[in-house]
Amino acid sequence: MLLRIAVIFVITIISFQNSLAQSSGERNRVSVNVTAQIISRVEVITLQNILFKESSFDKNIIDVSPIKDTNAGFLKASGKAGAQVRIMYPIEKIVNRSAGNGSLQINYSVAVNGTNDQSTANLVLKKGNIYNLNENGELFLWVGGRVDISNAVPGTYIGNFKIEIEYI
Repeated sequence: MLLRIAVIFVITIISFQNSLAQSSGERNRVSVNVTAQIISRVEVITLQNILFKESSFDKNIIDVSPIKDTNAGFLKASGKAGAQVRIMYPIEKIVNRSAGNGSLQINYSVAVNGTNDQSTANLVLKKGNIYNLNENGELFLWVGGRVDISNAVPGTYIGNFKIEIEYI
């Protein structure tokens, strides 16, 4: 029996400057809100949204590591103890500017761990990797991403990101 869970990320990237060096002293910040939609008996709780902020910028690249960065999105999946699950998600996603022309490509990365320890989490490197829920029926997930904003038009960008967790 195949049970699925979908987690939908709503991306909002708020008014960035094309060049950070030309900012008017305001802190440049990008916020990614995470919401979960439950489709089966596995519960997914959003513990933290992804936060892209000025300290994550490096030469017009915003980079949040799912293993090393405390600003990574953080989710907890709960289900049957010891059950095997498959995790799938799109690595690349285009988000569009809500008013006018413009889009950004986000390259996502996800790390998982059976314990609540981000630093020892494993990257989900290929589509359909299989993991076990721990003895408490939990699996912890951290979501990071990389965005090139060198050609970004200032504005709000909206899109979604879907991760699927299915029992095997």
